[in-house]
Amino acid sequence: MIMIRGAMNLLIPCYFLLLREVTTIFAREEGISIPIAEIGLEHNDNVDRIMTVERNSTNIPEEVEMSMIIGGEIAPLERYPYMVEFWPRPGCGGSLIHPQVVITAAHCFYNGPKPDNVDIGRHTRNSVVPGDKFENRKIVDLVIHPKYNGGFRVPDVVVMKLEKPSTMTPVKLSTTANDTKIGTTVTAMGWGKCSVNGSCDEILEPDKFENRKVVELLLHPEYNSGMGVPDVAIMKLEKPSAMTPVKLSKNVNDAKAGTTVTAMGWGKCSVNGSCDEILELKHGNLTMMTRKRCNNQVGGFTSTIEICARDTAKKTADCQGDSGGPVVKRGDNAAADIQVGIISRGPMNCLSGPSVYVKITSQRNWIKNVMKNRWGFSLDQNPRPTPVEPPAPKPTLSPVKKPSPAPTKSPEIIPTLPPVKPPVKPPVVCRDTLANVSDQIICYVLTIYGILRIFYF
Repeated sequence: MIMIRGAMNLLIPCYFLLLREVTTIFAREEGISIPIAEIGLEHNDNVDRIMTVERNSTNIPEEVEMSMIIGGEIAPLERYPYMVEFWPRPGCGGSLIHPQVVITAAHCFYNGPKPDNVDIGRHTRNSVVPGDKFENRKIVDLVIHPKYNGGFRVPDVVVMKLEKPSTMTPVKLSTTANDTKIGTTVTAMGWGKCSVNGSCDEILEPDKFENRKVVELLLHPEYNSGMGVPDVAIMKLEKPSAMTPVKLSKNVNDAKAGTTVTAMGWGKCSVNGSCDEILELKHGNLTMMTRKRCNNQVGGFTSTIEICARDTAKKTADCQGDSGGPVVKRGDNAAADIQVGIISRGPMNCLSGPSVYVKITSQRNWIKNVMKNRWGFSLDQNPRPTPVEPPAPKPTLSPVKKPSPAPTKSPEIIPTLPPVKPPVKPPVVCRDTLANVSDQIICYVLTIYGILRIFYF
């Protein structure tokens, strides 16, 4: 009895300690989120680390809500022509990285319905009004990262092929770690929630975007709906887009700690989800964090394939409905932007902790290989089709009076000269007198023999 009581005294504090440090993991997808994993974490700065992942169950807890960027501001019209929305809409965004290739988060389409087409360059969600300029393309192929399995610690990325190229400007993919170094400011964007517990009202305004059918979608082969796997998908569009694709980062320094990055989307725009802001594309700046802080504040964080960022003022965050959207290191214009991440997951109370993004530099080679080996596209060369502009109306000119004709002169008589005959070349005996080639050769040999005999014999 004494031994049992002693064991209970040891177990009770451990139970409460574990209960205090257990975090439920969720995704940035709009709709209902289902807790799929519980991980013991060490609290740091009282940060709530409830994250989100794709739903895989019908057992939906009533207290969980899912989807605009919270905080932030309305993105300027046509500032992000590479921003993509899917149809049928899964509650996720994406980015155009090549006139015929789109990437997004794998969890958006893992074990679920696949999109048929995409709108490229849209600004206002759920609306098509006069004056809109966007492109629609059909998705003809979709490739999920081979390591993605719906879990964590796997690449959450998918690539899609479009049926026809888009004329929009693609975004560049990061190629250097400096793009995401500590303290770098990055920008997230999307149409997710504008508050944590609700959605935003819509205001229909003129817009410029394209709609394209998705003809192929590939999830990262390592994605499995868990953490620590590549949350990436790639799609092929039926037709090219005229919008500017986003560049993919090549350098890990693009997202080094301290770098300011920009997230964008149509997700939540406030913590409680109820707001009066218009349902337009929003973007917000966040600051890249160190791997140590990400490890301390994010459950299941995997630094080899993930990066994390947070607004230091805790007023701006990507939220539910923003999944799959790009996180960019902004340049002077869309053509100069560099995509460093894909919105993957974050706290359910979106302002309470860092957001986690797929690290583009870790998945760039896979994306590049799928584009080249499966579709014959080059990631580093983005030939964009030129939009067909209507011919400009010809200016109406006032009638011009014809000048009076000048007096005609009598034509000069030029004497006719006899034709000049070309000089006649002397015939070459062997070639011009013998038609057979073999006879010509014998003729040449005998001629040379005769000449040699005259001079040497």
